[in-house]
Amino acid sequence: PTQALVFRLDGDKDMLNFQVGHEVQISGPVTEIASETTPAKMKVDSLLYLSRSCWQRGTMEPTAPAAK
Repeated sequence: PTQALVFRLDGDKDMLNFQVGHEVQISGPVTEIASETTPAKMKVDSLLYLSRSCWQRGTMEPTAPAAK
């Protein structure tokens, strides 16, 4: 199985929390390289809302929202 690519997002906390469980497209520079214990960090320059639900790759089933 393919492992997910994970980034810590650096941006407006309220705006990012509002998008939990939504499918979004985020762009911006990587500001810290990943290590063995922490994911890479990305500065959020823009966020494009795509869908109210995240979809499990390869299915038509929405995934359960992440715990806050």
